Amino acid sequence: MSMEKTKKTVRELRIFGLTMTAASAVLGLIFLWRGFPGWIVLFCIAAFFLLVGLTVPIILRPIEWLWMKVAHAIGIVMTFILLTLTYYIIITIIGLLMRFFGRDPMKRKFEKETRSYWTDVDPNGPTSRPEKPY
Repeated sequence: MSMEKTKKTVRELRIFGLTMTAASAVLGLIFLWRGFPGWIVLFCIAAFFLLVGLTVPIILRPIEWLWMKVAHAIGIVMTFILLTLTYYIIITIIGLLMRFFGRDPMKRKFEKETRSYWTDVDPNGPTSRPEKPY
């Protein structure tokens, strides 16, 4: 996905400012409630975004541009991490379950007394196969 170079409208920048106000205020409230230092800084940031977002939202353009670049980079990294973890967790679980139940779909077990590993197949296919599957 490419990030298009489009100029944000005043309305979009105002929405960005109000969203950042809400996010900073909620985070500030959580910090205040839990007794963490820095809650006053978050409220000042919320006040800045509220003031600028309502009066001169065009000033928020570079902040919004930087925020979107950072969010895009985080999105790429998180997508890679989540898809990698999901793939390896699923493959590992399936492999462990197949070993636990003794399933070997590729028939890899080596047998010394076997002369050939060729599997005879009916040339017409299984009788349960439909003539026109589609």
